[in-house]
Amino acid sequence: MNSYTTLNYKQDNFNKLPPCTTKIESSDIKQSIQKNSEINLKEFFFDAITKNYKNVKIQAYKNGHKCELVKSNFISLFGKKENNVELQNIQELNTSIRITNVQKLNRNIQATCNELMTMFEVPVSCNMYISPNNSLNGLGIHSDEQITFALQLLGSKKWFIYLDTDGEELKRDNSLLPENHTNLKRKEIIIKQGDILYVPFNVIHKAECIDNFCSIHLSFALNISSNIQAYRYLFKLISEEFEKKHVPHSPLDASHIENFFNDFKEISNNLDYNSIGEEFRNELIINSLSLLKSGRNY
Repeated sequence: MNSYTTLNYKQDNFNKLPPCTTKIESSDIKQSIQKNSEINLKEFFFDAITKNYKNVKIQAYKNGHKCELVKSNFISLFGKKENNVELQNIQELNTSIRITNVQKLNRNIQATCNELMTMFEVPVSCNMYISPNNSLNGLGIHSDEQITFALQLLGSKKWFIYLDTDGEELKRDNSLLPENHTNLKRKEIIIKQGDILYVPFNVIHKAECIDNFCSIHLSFALNISSNIQAYRYLFKLISEEFEKKHVPHSPLDASHIENFFNDFKEISNNLDYNSIGEEFRNELIINSLSLLKSGRNY
């Protein structure tokens, strides 16, 4: 197998994606996401609060700005087993909440991430967004360096997609930050419970609750920039650790690499890289070793 195989995305599947932000009406993607969408929110919130999963973080937001979690009543509302998760409870929240890497909390979400990972051959992670009402929306105007599929679990949400002077969807670049675009034209897309919204890479957007009703949605992220970055990161980490522990006064020697395979595996197990997944991580190890043994470098 060519060592660079995993650096190439499944371009055919990417070519099938819509050219702009839109609701996904009928496709393999919609089926994959919807069939695993049942979540017991009571157990889910309790696990997020009480179990110490690596990279699963609960973050509080108010009026588009991140705030300290202690200022939120999320833990007091849902941190006990007897606490029910009902509309009234969610609307009692005094902040919006983002829970990161929720695929680690739920097998159904993990199954969806795995299917999308197989479909596109890129790392896939998932965050959950909980907004109690329109006055406490989470993130402000922003863009994401990822392809996003947003599944609405509860309530409805209005998405604002910002446009340039030609009416094309506006994407962030290094010279223009999202905050500079608040006076530009925008289009609105409303997604209701069960709907899936596709948001292309780097499109500038904002999402709000509708009226005073709460909203919960999952955001599946195709980390298309993480593939090559993950290789580079792994090479850098392995090189540094290998030279530090074993050959501090000489460059990497390919003849020694197999003797320290377990060191590499241990290092890669600790990668904090958007939950790249067991299968993808193992493939990184195998291909990285192959590249190192052949003397190639980035």
